[in-house]
Amino acid sequence: MKHRDEQFSPEIIEEQIERHLRIPDSPSATPDTHLIHALQHIARDDARRLERIRERLSEQYTCNDTKPQPDSRHLRLLSRPQQADQRLNKKQQGKQYLIKVLSGLVAALLIGSMLTIFQWQHQITSHQKTPVPSKTTPNLHGTAAFLMNATTGKVLVDFNGQARLPLANLTTIMTAVVAIENANLDQSVTIEQATLNEVPQSLPMALLQPGDQIPLRELLYGLLLPSGSDAAAAIAHAVAGNTQSFVAMMNEEARQLQLNNTHFSSLFPSAAQDQYTSAADVTYLTRYALQLSDFSQIISVQQHQISATAHNHSYVWENSHTMRLDYPGLNVLQKGHDEQKRNYITFSADRDGTLLLGTEFGVPSEEILTSDMTRLLDLGFAG
Repeated sequence: MKHRDEQFSPEIIEEQIERHLRIPDSPSATPDTHLIHALQHIARDDARRLERIRERLSEQYTCNDTKPQPDSRHLRLLSRPQQADQRLNKKQQGKQYLIKVLSGLVAALLIGSMLTIFQWQHQITSHQKTPVPSKTTPNLHGTAAFLMNATTGKVLVDFNGQARLPLANLTTIMTAVVAIENANLDQSVTIEQATLNEVPQSLPMALLQPGDQIPLRELLYGLLLPSGSDAAAAIAHAVAGNTQSFVAMMNEEARQLQLNNTHFSSLFPSAAQDQYTSAADVTYLTRYALQLSDFSQIISVQQHQISATAHNHSYVWENSHTMRLDYPGLNVLQKGHDEQKRNYITFSADRDGTLLLGTEFGVPSEEILTSDMTRLLDLGFAG
């Protein structure tokens, strides 16, 4: 049976979407049907993602008072109002959600088309170009830098922010996000020698001992504070069964977060051409990560200790991302250097209710890095 494209009408858009959803998404289907089915898949992905976040937030609110709380600097990023549970059948509720999302997307396409036509007419009659606002670029020494107001989402500095650069140790942030969103952090993880053997010996380590049984939540401290690559491997095996499957989850997370200049080919830092990110992507990923209370709690501490038990050795992990810089509200989230000894940093600073997030790559020395970061923060708070 042949189907034809149709003109969508806001008055009957839900009925039109229902009709297209009943048509199989086959090669012979019309572009309208392909579009509706594609939007349906996107809506389902978003629904699953929102459900995971809702579950994580629910766990935080229902836990007892002794559980560590997130750093107060980032609490406002978590202050979304909780909606009351709906007593609809789950299948019916999911169907209504999909229809509403698809209706909104198609309506947005219609409105966007009308606005585009109006804009073309306006440009033809006025012969004037709309000025593009420029972002201030201070005198920096790195290859790329990106600074944003995390409170409002406004981009303050974009210096080669979309350029694809080596990932370095910034894989740890995505590793933590994927683990927090997809695993039970209270599960016990047995450290296997075979897992430790996967880790290149030149990388930073949490110095895990084979045979130890450590809660996944504790391994996140070993991952984020000393950038422990052995902790990353143990986490990957616990969450996905092996590192390859976990890397696929990292790339899927990057796709859902629309980090279009980020791709992982390995769990560990490397100079491979298919392992890259950008200063903008790292900053947006960090902004998202700070909305996860477990992540926010871990990166705010300077030291974490695990006492020895019958199941594990004792561990003391120091935060290796501190700097000799007394800047009010500063928190260095990740720093280090790549294979060419060029420094990188991801940082935040909070002042008078404004939270700034920034990333810089390719700085010749840590001294210059400190100067650049100070210049960026001064510019951000001044604006």
